[in-house]
Amino acid sequence: MENSRQQIDSLHTSCIGLIKDGYLDQAYEGLLQGSSMLSSCVRGSPPVHLKSTAAINQRHSEIYVCSDESEEETDDGTTDFYPHPFDFEYADDLPSSPSRSQPDLTSSQYETSALVFLFNLGVCCHLAWEQDQSNLRYLVKASEFYQRAIAFLQNKDRTTFVPTGTVLKVLLAITINAAHCSATLLLRDRVALWESILHDLLRFASTDIFNSKDYRFMRGLLFQRPNQMITAKAA
Repeated sequence: MENSRQQIDSLHTSCIGLIKDGYLDQAYEGLLQGSSMLSSCVRGSPPVHLKSTAAINQRHSEIYVCSDESEEETDDGTTDFYPHPFDFEYADDLPSSPSRSQPDLTSSQYETSALVFLFNLGVCCHLAWEQDQSNLRYLVKASEFYQRAIAFLQNKDRTTFVPTGTVLKVLLAITINAAHCSATLLLRDRVALWESILHDLLRFASTDIFNSKDYRFMRGLLFQRPNQMITAKAA
């Protein structure tokens, strides 16, 4: 169990370093490998003390998700999408079990990890397009990863699932980036869809959340209108 978690955690962290250093092809291949490892993990229920809540909604000790705030502070506002990968870290062990087959990950650990893997795969493709904007296949591929990631939200019970903290930030980043891909590809219907999802997510944000340091860079992206963006790109 711990070996699987450590391998996934270590591989993912090394891929984050590759993205930051500009080795996008290597990062992409590593993230695909990590996603495959994650999919093969045995998943179990959350620990007993977490079963009464939707575990992924909380920044509890099971798993942490974070972004590099120091890099966000240096952004000059010239990009129209969120270019920073997210990282995660498994914390507490699963409780010991007398069963012969002990899970590698709880269900909430798996869901959070998968969400971050998919976003970072999308960012790899998005950044590759930024380096070669004539190759729109990168944007198409990025869109596919963002769509797979947001499907996680769409499959949740909206009456009980309330995304907060960094998980909300990941979902907002996914939506912003997907809207940017669709706008650049001039897919008006898709832009409208992502704008609707964005508005849905913003209902979960507290009124002062975008004044926080963690959302400083994202704030400008959130409140630009994707339909205005597509009009500008089509001009």
